[in-house]
Amino acid sequence: MELSFQPFKLQFLHPFGLSSNTRTETTSVLVRIESGGYFGFGEACLPQYLGETEQGTIGFFEKARALLKNAGISNGPAELIREIDALEEGHNAAKAALDIALHDLAGKQQGKPVYRLMGLERSVPVATSFTIAIDSADKLERKLVEADEYAILKIKAGTADDKKLIRQIRKHTYKPLYVDVNQGWKDKHMV
Repeated sequence: MELSFQPFKLQFLHPFGLSSNTRTETTSVLVRIESGGYFGFGEACLPQYLGETEQGTIGFFEKARALLKNAGISNGPAELIREIDALEEGHNAAKAALDIALHDLAGKQQGKPVYRLMGLERSVPVATSFTIAIDSADKLERKLVEADEYAILKIKAGTADDKKLIRQIRKHTYKPLYVDVNQGWKDKHMV
């Protein structure tokens, strides 16, 4: 198997505010594993707050490349994924990217969707949420308009006054909300 990878920056339409930081981009590393004319793809997303770096991720992929060179997945990717995990502690984004790529590759080689490859039934499609990051009131309103086509909103919270944040959002929508605090609350009684 041949492993290749390419880092890139995901540029955001709006600054992405969390309780701990605001960022305008996130580094990702796209991976591709080729074997027998088939390709499996995965992605290691590296938001800064997780503490994983582009350099460390690429270093881990170099180690994995050597392991994958003479490997196969004719019996499925589980054993190979265990070997990749044992290469080094941490590097969870890189390991997830390789796991996804190996499952994608195995499914393509066997002519099966990944859910069937894993012995699962096809799921019924469900609505997913669209994330609205922390921002000023006028920018929140614009983001809500831009998210009009989504049935569920995930609201990043962890501000000095999250009740005010939700009241502001409720002025513009009554869609179902998920609240995601990302370590913004130090005590469950803060709200």
